[in-house]
Amino acid sequence: MISSKSVFIRIYFFTARSVHLFQNKILTVLILCLIPFFGSCRCSKEKTPPKNFRPTVSADGVKLSFHPESPGLKQIGTVEFGSKSEFVSVLAPARIIATISTSVSGGKIVLFETPEINAQYASYIASKNTRIRASKNLARIRDMYKNQVATEKDIIEAEADANNAQAQFAEFEGKLRALGFNT
Repeated sequence: MISSKSVFIRIYFFTARSVHLFQNKILTVLILCLIPFFGSCRCSKEKTPPKNFRPTVSADGVKLSFHPESPGLKQIGTVEFGSKSEFVSVLAPARIIATISTSVSGGKIVLFETPEINAQYASYIASKNTRIRASKNLARIRDMYKNQVATEKDIIEAEADANNAQAQFAEFEGKLRALGFNT
């Protein structure tokens, strides 16, 4: 006759052994699944930042220069042609959204493609002027505070105004950059 104690020991031994085997199988499957993941990971010691290949504009906007390794330069091709009257077609991966022309008074005027872009540019210029005025006002209030003419409350308000003007300027600058302007 089998005692209840021996049945408990056999069941416990069987259960512990099967749990151990199950854990080994899970561990093996987990390792086999992770090997391709870590094998495909290409970790390099040094990551080089992407190079800035922005074209440079010089000669009052007349000359456009590209870096020799620039991807933009690879999109532009040149062809030599003779002195006869040949037709030249130019294809450029760009869109012209603003032109600069001379106004009646002799100054330069910027003409935009749409009124929305014109409004964005006007807001950018206004926020730039507001930022300059707020920073000058902050410097003036700080000087007044040093000479005990202004209060700390005046400085706090001037700093808040300068920070708000900077944030507004950054917002309009970002919107123009999103449209393709290099401000």
